[in-house]
Amino acid sequence: MCRKLKTLGVLSALAAMAIVALPASAQEVLKAAGGAGPGAPYHVVDPATKAQSGIMVDLLNAIGKDAGFTVEYVEPIPVADLIPSLVEGKIDVIANNLGITDERLKLIDFSIPFFNAGETLLVLETDTTGYEELDHLKGAKVGAVKGSLYEPALIAMGDKLDEVKLYATTAEVADAVLKGEVKAGVLSSVPVEYALSQGNYKGLKIVPTYQQTLTSQLGLGIAKGRPELLKRINDSLGKLIADGTVATIFSANGIKWIAP
Repeated sequence: MCRKLKTLGVLSALAAMAIVALPASAQEVLKAAGGAGPGAPYHVVDPATKAQSGIMVDLLNAIGKDAGFTVEYVEPIPVADLIPSLVEGKIDVIANNLGITDERLKLIDFSIPFFNAGETLLVLETDTTGYEELDHLKGAKVGAVKGSLYEPALIAMGDKLDEVKLYATTAEVADAVLKGEVKAGVLSSVPVEYALSQGNYKGLKIVPTYQQTLTSQLGLGIAKGRPELLKRINDSLGKLIADGTVATIFSANGIKWIAP
């Protein structure tokens, strides 16, 4: 009897060791997707290898390492289709710069916030108007990314604007400004500032006098009905914010971290 118990004890110990030593391939795999189109520094896809990188990829990988899951990055999805894809179960988490809003919270859950973001106004370099607020665009055609939180804010302006034109990506909005399709683009500030710093969007500039009014906190989008996953992500994200890892990730991608 003692020998049998001893044998069972050894087997239990070995089983426990095996669980601890599970290879990465045996870990839970979460499918994540970023927005299609140029999204640096939040989300970048190498055109040759299709490898994905950027702030959101680094952040999710760090969370996965701490929480014990592996992240699989699927093909990027148009921004307007990210939340529907999450709701339909095609992905487990949205790896994009997604602002937390009341409307979005009706559809999905969000992690704790990890960054404070805001909008910027992109215009032609030759435009010398000192725009300070959106109302100063009265009577103009204005562009935004479809599915962004700036879309409903601009549409709510109604007849103040001549037209709100929606595009799939930030780069398409920038191109529309350059071609004169719209007077200005209302866009997330970080990708625009990053693109300009890399020598992109030639002929365009950020309006220095413009004051942000549509600031939001960014969070990771997670489908409703998954409280255990949400808790694991929040626990790990909270630790990574507290120990400075999140700030380091932003810095490594050329962006100063703004605490939520």
